[in-house]
Amino acid sequence: MTANTLAMGPRWLHENAAVHLMAKLSYPKKIQFVGIVAGVAILVLTAQLFFSLAGRIERATLERQGLLLVQPLRGVLEPLQQHRGLSNLWRSASPVERAERGRLVKPAIEARRQLVDERFAATERAFRQYLPAMLDDPRWLEAQKRWLEIKDDPNVTPVQVLEGHDAVIGNLNMLISTAADATHLSVDPYVGTFYLAQLVTRQLPATIEQMSKIRDIGAGVYASKELDRDDKHLIISLNSMAGAGLNEAKQMVENKVITSMPELKGKLAAEAGRFTGIAASIDTFTQFKLLSKLFDSTPEAFFAGMTSQEAGELAVFRVSERDLQLDSGQSIAPGPISAVYRALDHYTATLNDVIEARLWSLYQQLALNLLVAFGALVVVIYMLYMMYVAFPIRKLISATEQVAGGNLETRLEIERNDEIGQLARAFNVMTEAVRFTQNNLENLVAERTMALEEKNHMIMESINYARVIQSSFLRASRQDMAAALDDYLVLWEPRDVVGGDYLFFRRFDDGYFFAVIDCTGHGVPGAFMTLIMASYLNNLLSADSRRDPAALLQRMNRSVKQALGQLEGEQHQDEHDDGHRSDDGMDTAFVWVDTAQHELVYAGAKTPLFYLHPGDVDAQVLEGQRTGVGYTDTPLDFVWENQVLPLQPGTALYVTTDGIIDQIGEARRISFGKRRFLQCVVVNRALPMMQQQEQIQAAFRAHQGSEARRDDVSLFAFRYTP
Repeated sequence: MTANTLAMGPRWLHENAAVHLMAKLSYPKKIQFVGIVAGVAILVLTAQLFFSLAGRIERATLERQGLLLVQPLRGVLEPLQQHRGLSNLWRSASPVERAERGRLVKPAIEARRQLVDERFAATERAFRQYLPAMLDDPRWLEAQKRWLEIKDDPNVTPVQVLEGHDAVIGNLNMLISTAADATHLSVDPYVGTFYLAQLVTRQLPATIEQMSKIRDIGAGVYASKELDRDDKHLIISLNSMAGAGLNEAKQMVENKVITSMPELKGKLAAEAGRFTGIAASIDTFTQFKLLSKLFDSTPEAFFAGMTSQEAGELAVFRVSERDLQLDSGQSIAPGPISAVYRALDHYTATLNDVIEARLWSLYQQLALNLLVAFGALVVVIYMLYMMYVAFPIRKLISATEQVAGGNLETRLEIERNDEIGQLARAFNVMTEAVRFTQNNLENLVAERTMALEEKNHMIMESINYARVIQSSFLRASRQDMAAALDDYLVLWEPRDVVGGDYLFFRRFDDGYFFAVIDCTGHGVPGAFMTLIMASYLNNLLSADSRRDPAALLQRMNRSVKQALGQLEGEQHQDEHDDGHRSDDGMDTAFVWVDTAQHELVYAGAKTPLFYLHPGDVDAQVLEGQRTGVGYTDTPLDFVWENQVLPLQPGTALYVTTDGIIDQIGEARRISFGKRRFLQCVVVNRALPMMQQQEQIQAAFRAHQGSEARRDDVSLFAFRYTP
């Protein structure tokens, strides 16, 4: 391919009308054009998504209405089925038994009749609210008509009772299917919801009807003491169908619903798992209580045992323990029909929850997409406005920012006769004036900057020399440490070049004395304080005072308060004195180690001593007094106390200033703390002191992170050897 061909580019690029159009437009016009196209595209996509979500919301709303229609229809069935069984029991009984059992059975029949009437009225209200066309459905009209015929007719035979109730129940079950179909509940596109709806509207209602017919026919058989071949075959067939229906319902829940909606396993699996036991209970009643003609209980007992396991209802029908047992004494679990009704109610509530959750999710999606579309449109409109109306002003703002940043060569090339053009010309005049003024000031600024740099250099040299002086004070202590100790560490890190922490160590023939001092402040003021404290400590330390750290602290307190003018009634003679007393001092630990007695004497002013004997699980601590040395709040005659600690070969001793303990960490904004420090000590106890220092510093720096150092950091530790 030649260079000319590459320069020409692809043929389609030169022949594309959109490319030609964009090439003719200026940059702002291109942005406007792209913004309009993007806005139209967003509107089209938003409209498509809106109609899609609206359709899904409408479908879910219809399904919820279908469930609200199914529930009152199903509410009619349970008392209606019970009314069928009790009526058959009553019509099949002899006159003598009617007279004997009338006070039990007739109130129960009347209660069911009233309940059926109430449920019919509730269903009619639901039809009027959600699907008025159902009121004119021939099956609804036929169900109401047949119910009126059978509920009040005293002359109906047992056969007419069963046939009339069967017709009403059949019509109601068909209405349930019709309501489910009309509201798309039975054809839900989601697999799990589809099978759950089938279970609620078809499978379980059909199975309950089969179980109820066994009960209702059986109640009549008990009352009449007669079981013909047709009834026997019908009962056997119903028993088989009910058992198969329950097993099918179980498989539907486990293999269809839970498989597609595993999040419902906890809600549905337990009820489905009981279906096998319920089928066994039905079989027990039909085979051993009815078909074997063990008429050793009352018809009321058979009816109640199949219907409910609630103690109150069983008591009404005088159901005894014997009524619920076989000749072998084996217990028959009562209430299989009610158990399935409870499962049906549970699955109905679950289906309602699933539909409600889906509706809520769809509304959230709709709101989110509308919000995104609205935001996109606002952004596009804002972009068009900025590019069409405010683009020149943005150039002016950018030029102003460049001038503010120091670029005085900036000029605005805007040739217009409106207000924006006037602003541009005024801006150019202003930058010329500022540039002229700056040229005159630069020489003066350069001269003063050089003078400031010289002064800063002199100050830094003085501070660095102060560090040399402060380090020289520590040198003698380090030499005595090296001569007296085999295994020790010294960590001294001022926050600034110099600091207010000081380590003192003096070796004697019978032991050694050391002090860890944290003076008020840090930097240069703190360094001055350490020089004062070191001078006084050198002057006051003697053969007697070193063995009594507490007395030495008291003498230091007097000396410091006197030196800093903290004594009451002291006159300030300095002409530059502002009349305020110094509130400075130190926190410290004074320790005398007696190598002959193998013990140490400790006195502390707000500075503890940590120790770890060989074999101890945890480190221990000697806490000093909570009163510092010096300071205006410390009494002149304050008395510190000595604490004696017996030492063992290998005992590890640690004294640190609060710069380690109080350092705030980057991650959690909490201090390093004594607990974290002691954990480092215990974990690394077997290491030599220098290696322990590395581990403690690593933990400290990891905790600090990028957080600024707040104070000077000092740590002195050693392992005692006789």
